[in-house]
Amino acid sequence: MLKDLRGLCIGEVTLEILNQAGFYTVGNVRSSTGFEGAVQKVLDEMKRLDLQRDVTYWRKLGTRCTNVANRLKNAIALPAHPCHLLCGICVDLLIDAVVTPNGSSFCRTCIEQWIEKVATHPTTRESLNKSLLIRNLALNDAVEHYQHNYQCYNVL
Repeated sequence: MLKDLRGLCIGEVTLEILNQAGFYTVGNVRSSTGFEGAVQKVLDEMKRLDLQRDVTYWRKLGTRCTNVANRLKNAIALPAHPCHLLCGICVDLLIDAVVTPNGSSFCRTCIEQWIEKVATHPTTRESLNKSLLIRNLALNDAVEHYQHNYQCYNVL
């Protein structure tokens, strides 16, 4: 089974083809030299067993497998998450980012738990309550884009 493809859209049939072709990890796909031949061999066997599908279906399926491989090969595998996408409290990727009145962003659950315990801003120590938090739509979109296109891959 391919691992660490959280941000990539990959269908069950495509995943099955890649696995049958011997590609079980991101590392297998990224370092492969005979990818197209291995995938074509699996597709030929599937075509032999499923005579109901037309040529267009099989061509599109092969193209889909190649596109997934190209995305993995061309992805930028960053060694660490960018600091501007990290929560200052949990030091992990922001989840449901919210912004405080001074412009700092945190995970909603992290800052709400902080406020319940301390009732101040984590860095400025100014008084803070939950009603002042605003969802940070742009930062949430940036985190989602990062996860889809650049998230660190654990190349096994």
